[in-house]
Amino acid sequence: MSGTFQGSATLQFTPDNKHAYYFTGMKTGGATVSIKSLGTFSTNSEFIVGKIQAVGPTELTSNNGGRESFYLYYNGELVLTLLNDFDTGNMMQSSIANIIIPPFTDVEIKFSDNSGATYVSGAIITGTVHGAIEQFNLEVKE
Repeated sequence: MSGTFQGSATLQFTPDNKHAYYFTGMKTGGATVSIKSLGTFSTNSEFIVGKIQAVGPTELTSNNGGRESFYLYYNGELVLTLLNDFDTGNMMQSSIANIIIPPFTDVEIKFSDNSGATYVSGAIITGTVHGAIEQFNLEVKE
C-alpha cells in the first residue's frame, strides 16, 4: 500500500488509508472476439467497500456498434458481469456496480470484445477501506 501514485494497474491508497482506488489503464480490444485481462491486484487484511466502473469504448475503429462485457473475479471465481451496449452514435458507455472486496482476495478484471471491432476500454474501482489497515494512519502530521 502506498500514498504515492504507483501508476495504473496497481491498488492505490490515499495517504490516510481511508480510501482505495484501482485503474486498469485503457486497453485496446482486438478485432476478434476474445476475453482479455485488464489487470489484477490482491488485498491484504483490509476490505474495500465501493464501486466498479466499466468504461468504454473511447475509440472505435469500425462503423459497427456492439457490446463489451466486463468480468470481475475474486480468487478465480466470477462474481460480477457488466455490459456496455453501444452503437456508432453512442460512444463512451459506462456501467457501475456496488462491490465489497474481502480481505486476502486476488482480484482480476477481464473484458471481452463482443462486436469484433477494435476499441479502447478500461475499468476503475474506488472505495473506502475498512479493517486492520485503518489502524495504520500514514497521513503526514505537522
